[in-house]
Amino acid sequence: MKKTNIKQSILVFLLLFLGIGMLSSLHAQEWLKNLPRTKSSKQTLTLKDYKKAFYTYWNKEKLNEPNRREENEILDENYEKFKRWEWFWEIRANPKTGIFPTVSAYDIFKTY
Repeated sequence: MKKTNIKQSILVFLLLFLGIGMLSSLHAQEWLKNLPRTKSSKQTLTLKDYKKAFYTYWNKEKLNEPNRREENEILDENYEKFKRWEWFWEIRANPKTGIFPTVSAYDIFKTY
């Protein structure tokens, strides 16, 4: 009987833990709502689409808030994460079209 109570307690704890984790991620990356719906459904988004969506959100929502302590310090980790992601993909995406590569470096290596 005690084993059943322990198992139930663990199950309830895990469900609560997962539920809280899922709720906290609901508000993550609100700027993704600015992506073009037609391209999202076809999965043909380009780097330019992502950048436009992010900067549209950032300029409207974040630059108007008094969340800067100093001129170069921004108190939002999502901005820094996006900038790292953007930097990573700018040299890999097509510079003219912004299309992401369809072939991995490993696939190209295998052809040699």
